[in-house]
Amino acid sequence: MKKIIALLTAILLLLSACSSATLDGAGKELEDTIANATDADNKYVQMVKGGYRADDPNVTYEDAFTSFFGTPRWKYFESEDGQDVVEFTGDCTYQDVPVKARIQFVVDEENGTFEASYLAFNEVPQDALTLAAVIAKAFESAGVVETGGGQGQSTDTTGQIMIRQVPTQDVIGMTADEVIAAFGEPEIYAENDSIEYGADAPEWMYFDVSNGNTVASFSANAGEFTLNGQSLKRDFDSLISLIGDDYDSLGAGGYQWIRNGICYTFYIPDDTKEPYSINVYRIDDDDPIDNDAYLGDEGNYGTYGNLDSALVGRWRSFDGGTLQFDDNGMISSCDFNCWSLVGDTPDRVYWEADNGRVTCSAYFDEDVTYKIAGPSSGSEMEYITFSSNSRHRYERASGENGDGIIGKWVSVENSIWSYQFNADGTGLDNGTRPITWQAYTTDDGANAVRYSLLDSTYFDYTVEGDSLVVFLSDSSRVYTKVGN
Repeated sequence: MKKIIALLTAILLLLSACSSATLDGAGKELEDTIANATDADNKYVQMVKGGYRADDPNVTYEDAFTSFFGTPRWKYFESEDGQDVVEFTGDCTYQDVPVKARIQFVVDEENGTFEASYLAFNEVPQDALTLAAVIAKAFESAGVVETGGGQGQSTDTTGQIMIRQVPTQDVIGMTADEVIAAFGEPEIYAENDSIEYGADAPEWMYFDVSNGNTVASFSANAGEFTLNGQSLKRDFDSLISLIGDDYDSLGAGGYQWIRNGICYTFYIPDDTKEPYSINVYRIDDDDPIDNDAYLGDEGNYGTYGNLDSALVGRWRSFDGGTLQFDDNGMISSCDFNCWSLVGDTPDRVYWEADNGRVTCSAYFDEDVTYKIAGPSSGSEMEYITFSSNSRHRYERASGENGDGIIGKWVSVENSIWSYQFNADGTGLDNGTRPITWQAYTTDDGANAVRYSLLDSTYFDYTVEGDSLVVFLSDSSRVYTKVGN
């Protein structure tokens, strides 16, 4: 018996939670993901999820596995010998190697019991002793999960939005060390800059720690968030039923909810699909953002008042793409890029129409801290760095003697890249794209600037009744109206 306990202890030491294991078998992963959604209400799956160990009735298998494993997935199948089997898959680390764990439970519906019967790491079967150790470690993890942060620790998580079982409100203000303790070793960690997990994986997370090496905001794949045990990676209508209808539409697929002083921005490329990402940060009050302010003092029909009523509504192409023109002058869904910047997604897009042409005004918002220093070694100029990329420097343009951030700054790596901040709050990005900006000081005394870049594009169109043709630079698309 002592040998078994010693072996279990050794195995436990080799196991740790892992949120972003790089795994082979993409087809199997896709199969697990689909089954996780389709089998969510299966009675056998629910039976195992809601089950608990006799020595710990307050922690369910779902609680334990979700707190310990990354990307938890559940599914049901009937075995070849007619047994009811519930299978769980999730990411963890074994002997310092990221692995996919696959655990199977055989369900005895008649007696209302189930038993763990199988474990594999990366599809390699493991013995019963390792299976017992994995389950023990998962329940141990669920019992000792602690969170830090400047706002105090949450114990009752009912009604709270969670990221990997950690309350999001506790993450804001965490130190970098507390983030790593809660979520594991990151792939990228730049002090006073950022912490990144799974940079190219579906389970990615990004923490902005530019505020004194503490979390100012963070973003992650929507699948990493839950509310009352339910994933927030769901279609828009389901999100409303779960979170509520007190959201704010930002355009370009952006939707924002504010709960308990925390702002959650969901990016949904198409409002008929699930969100891609969620961004989280703290605000000073519970007032929703007034989008009319973006359109000038006259409101929605001020700056962008020249709207073609024939375009207003929701349109769908034969291949399933959507295009939606809102009557407040915003484009809330677009299956082609109605902006020119490559690799970036705007925070909002406005539209106006005149003489068969739609002009799109895409806005890209940034809110960063900055530092001005110099002259630097080998240069007589001041230079500026931004928290969004603190390793990249911009020097004050030759011959300029600006006041603080005001003036023109040119990249030391590529003279094409530049910022120009004019004293009247206007400016230019890379010498051609207009910006508006405002400097301020953060609560901890850091210099910061909030600016919006305007990227304008256009396309021609014809509309007849419920048929719309859009003419792009290299193609055309035909849409049919499907809603208002």
